Order: sequence, then C-alpha cells, then structure tokens
Amino acid sequence: MTTSNPADYFMLPSDGDTDENQGGFFNLFYGTLFHPVKTFQKLQEVEPTGLQLFYGMIFILLVSGMAPVLTFVLKASADPLSLAFEIPLKAVFGLFVWFSIGSLLNMVAYAFTSHSRLRTFLTLSALSTLPWFFMGPLALLKIGLGGFGITLNVLAGLGIWLWSVVLFALALGVTYKLSAERVIIVLLMPFPFFSITLAWITGFFINVGQLLP
Repeated sequence: MTTSNPADYFMLPSDGDTDENQGGFFNLFYGTLFHPVKTFQKLQEVEPTGLQLFYGMIFILLVSGMAPVLTFVLKASADPLSLAFEIPLKAVFGLFVWFSIGSLLNMVAYAFTSHSRLRTFLTLSALSTLPWFFMGPLALLKIGLGGFGITLNVLAGLGIWLWSVVLFALALGVTYKLSAERVIIVLLMPFPFFSITLAWITGFFINVGQLLP
C-alpha cells in the first residue's frame, strides 16, 4: 500500500486493516529484539498500518523520556519538578529527530530505488531504538555495585548503542531492499550521515551520563 498524502501516514487503520496482519505491540517489541530480520521483512512486505506507526511513536516517546527519569532515580540531587519540563522536552525532541532523519534518508534512498517508503522506514527505525529500554534496569546496577557497576553500565551502554545502530542499518536495508554496500553509501551521504552520527553520539553520551556519579 502506498500513499501520497502526508496525513495518511498517521491515520489509524480501518476495521479490515488491523495490526493482526503483522503483529501487535508486544509482538513487535519481542520480534525486533529477538527476530529482527523476520520482523522487519514482514513489515516491509505489507506496509505497516497507521496503528503500527503509532506504536513506533510510542516507543520513541518512551525511549526519549527515559533519560530524565533515570536521572531522577539515580541522583539524589535531582529536582522532581524538573521532570514536568524535561520529559516532554526530550519526548518532543526525540520525535523531531526521528521524523527528520527518517525523512532525509527516505529522500536519499529514493535516489537509489525510485520508491518512497516513509511510513515503513519510520516504523522500522522507531523499532531500532528498542534496545535502549535495557538501559533502565542496567542503570539500577549502579546502586548496588558501586564503581564496578558504573564500568559495567558504560560497557553495556556501548553494546546497546551498537545493537541499535545495527538494527537501524537493517531497517534501512530491508525497507528499501538495499545491499549492504548501498546501505553504507546512503548512511555516508554528508548531511544525513552527520545528522545520524550526531543523534547516535548524543543519545549514547546522554544515557551514559545518567550512569556516572
């Protein structure tokens, strides 16, 4: 299914177009973490529904809002009132980065494929952020393990970051049916590559920063 109206990307499905076609909220969560290739290919074969894109937005909101919550939990000096400001700010910024990078790479990939699959790529790229959910429970190790916990969490944070990067590259390749070489070329395009690199590095150090004393 294709669409040319930007508003259609965010329309909820009709009665005959439910998320049962490709899996519900928890199926997408589990499938992305443990069977990413199969899950992404299934979503690519039949364009994700508006509801599944909405699930992706929820994942982005949750991941983006997690950093200030971790700061509040792990740092006694954190101001609880600041959460009312920081959580919405991080959530809105996360949505902006997600949609901006998705739109840029969709345009770059169009040059190689002559196909625009923005809804599919937005959905799959949102799913590629799911490994960051593990930062929550991992961050709690800092409380009981002291200095070793900090070292462990920094290493785990790097692993989660790399996991998310691999899933993002997989999402790009599966969505547009690109070879590994073309995925690299698309990601190395100057402006999109700068945006993605900045977002990844910023996300990595923001989350690792929550683990430091």
